[in-house]
Amino acid sequence: ASSSSWQVRLVMSEVPGVALEDVLEDYAQTTKRAASLSAHECRLQIAEACRCSGELLVQLAPVCEAFSLKVYHRDLTPRNIQVEGIGTDCPKFGLVDFGL
Repeated sequence: ASSSSWQVRLVMSEVPGVALEDVLEDYAQTTKRAASLSAHECRLQIAEACRCSGELLVQLAPVCEAFSLKVYHRDLTPRNIQVEGIGTDCPKFGLVDFGL
């Protein structure tokens, strides 16, 4: 190839985990099956949801801010957020599908 020809290559890392959308759907199905939760179990589930939501924001806000200088993710939905380690002390979140 001559030095005047251009080649474009896009390289993206594989983000481990499953789509947040799938995690939420599984959670909804589990909750439907558990007909009667105690008040304590409800509080624990709400606390876990809040903790995970906070962790998602802490991890993804800086990424979105850094990317926003050059790229816009126009489909930031649970389908495009990967999550690994739900139920652990520190789940990891990743952003996928930039539509490139």
